Amino acid sequence: MHPWLGLTEWKRAYGDVVYLHGLGNSVVVLNDLKAVNELLDRKGVIYSHRPLFAVIGELVELDKSTPLLPCDDVWKLHRKLARTALSPDAIKKYHIVQEDIAALLNKSLCDDPDDFRQTFRLAAGRIILSVTYGIHAQSYDDDYIRMAEQALEFITKSMIPGAHLADSFPILKPLHALFFAKKVQHDVDMVQHLLNKPLQHVKTQMFPPTDPPPYVQALGNAPPSLTHHLLASFGDDGEFSSRDEYEETIRWMAGSLFGVLQLVLKRLCTAKTYSVVLTGVVAMIMYPDAQARAQSEIDTAIGEHRLPTMKDKGSLPYVEAFIKEIMRWSPALPLSIARRTAQDDTYEGLLLLVVETSLMLNPIIIPSGYHIPKGTTVLPNVW
Repeated sequence: MHPWLGLTEWKRAYGDVVYLHGLGNSVVVLNDLKAVNELLDRKGVIYSHRPLFAVIGELVELDKSTPLLPCDDVWKLHRKLARTALSPDAIKKYHIVQEDIAALLNKSLCDDPDDFRQTFRLAAGRIILSVTYGIHAQSYDDDYIRMAEQALEFITKSMIPGAHLADSFPILKPLHALFFAKKVQHDVDMVQHLLNKPLQHVKTQMFPPTDPPPYVQALGNAPPSLTHHLLASFGDDGEFSSRDEYEETIRWMAGSLFGVLQLVLKRLCTAKTYSVVLTGVVAMIMYPDAQARAQSEIDTAIGEHRLPTMKDKGSLPYVEAFIKEIMRWSPALPLSIARRTAQDDTYEGLLLLVVETSLMLNPIIIPSGYHIPKGTTVLPNVW
């Protein structure tokens, strides 16, 4: 069973908010939109930290990546750079690339409709690489995509509770580093390669090889991308003391975005889950009237001689609602990225049910359990 489905079953059995405690760790599962908004939105300062991972965080150094950063000044810089590169005006530069990839997707579906699953995967991979680094993948076996998938598989497994004893007992971290030294070094090298190779690709296209740092003038040969936009914007805000510091922040922020999008891609296009794209295919098969209405709207607003573009979005309200309903029906990330409380907190109005985790799960009802301790891991379950 997928974890978000299991947590949803707990909601039916124990309530909207479930508290677990075991091996010295506390976890709160939020299965209720009201609780998510009350805690994560209104009390964002308390709930914006991330869980601590001794292995992938400290030993593999992924604690420098955007998803695992605490809510500090570095995280705020990452967020500011992402907001700059993905602002409404900036993302317009990526529209033409996405439209070209959509045209290739349609051609591939016509040429080989039986292999639609791989076709969707390739299209999503192309969009991720193009938007983040301006790299055009030729096939799903592209080195960048394969490299990201390998790193993602390792990271996903390492973030499962109980995957490493050192995460539950940080005192064991030196022993893990000693006994698994080769594995740790392999993982460090894999992550660094994933961060460095695409960034170097963009820099090579932008700057002359003979021009030493700080690369005063950009050639402008690199295609539009998030990384290109940020590298060309050095000095605009004056918050970085050196070019090296600026590029290091971009390296981690862009690599983090690439990794998170790959995680969504895996959720979107794997046959073993309720994928968003495949759910859309199933929905059109199950509800042909809705498909016909969406097609009719496209034919009426655009005609039959070209594909829709981003500029047509305002003319296709039913198609937009159709897509939103599919995303609501099958969220790309049903179990959101975990949070960690920065301080003790209370949540009023709901009874907290404790599930002691050791070898067995034993639900215990607390008559008035409103206290959420500092360092508690919070799991928002949107399923």
